[in-house]
Amino acid sequence: MKNLGFYNAAVDGASAQSTGILAGILGTEEAAALVDKCYVNGTVTSELAGAAVGALAGSTFEATVSNVYTNAAVSAKGTHAGDFIGTGSETLTVLNSYSAGKANGSQAARAFGDTEGDTENFLFYDGENRQAICSAASKWEGWHEDGTVGLGWPLLQWQVERGDHARLCGFGIQGDLNQDGKVDIADAVTVLNIMAAGTNDTSADLNQDGKVDIADFVTVLNIMAEQ
Repeated sequence: MKNLGFYNAAVDGASAQSTGILAGILGTEEAAALVDKCYVNGTVTSELAGAAVGALAGSTFEATVSNVYTNAAVSAKGTHAGDFIGTGSETLTVLNSYSAGKANGSQAARAFGDTEGDTENFLFYDGENRQAICSAASKWEGWHEDGTVGLGWPLLQWQVERGDHARLCGFGIQGDLNQDGKVDIADAVTVLNIMAAGTNDTSADLNQDGKVDIADFVTVLNIMAEQ
């Protein structure tokens, strides 16, 4: 599968042994799964003790995952919970990908609940390394060159080309520049302050025209009016 995104998904694993937003089990022993340029955002929960639970997939057999990001809240009983994949395998390969969610409430818990597999250029957010993730992903093929284009996070090129990436990327609320969970006059003032400082902070370029100006200020006001 390729160029696929899940925004604000809610998956309840109930009694399933493996649970994830994209798949419960990714790949089989007979057929390899290929996942490229995809993302998942939302929540994944399981009340079954010992279940494999992950944002992308609960568990894997033979699979190659490339150019994927996850930002989900994963909740499970036991140690097989990861904010990328619950339980990997020796035949799992992960390339040029990152995870930014939480496993069992912890930002710095683990990307893989168990058995990581073969990874190359894989990063997970530990609460402090967002800048490093943004810098690295901006250089990966298939990702947008501005590593902060997704409300401060890296996004895939096809997402940005669609034009609705700020609303559907899964990172916060468009216009919530101070990240307090709402869009209000404080965010409008933030735009004015960035304009005055001349820093051209891309997080405030809400209309994605390459500059921070009065149009972005108006965008915040329009979002407030639509609430």
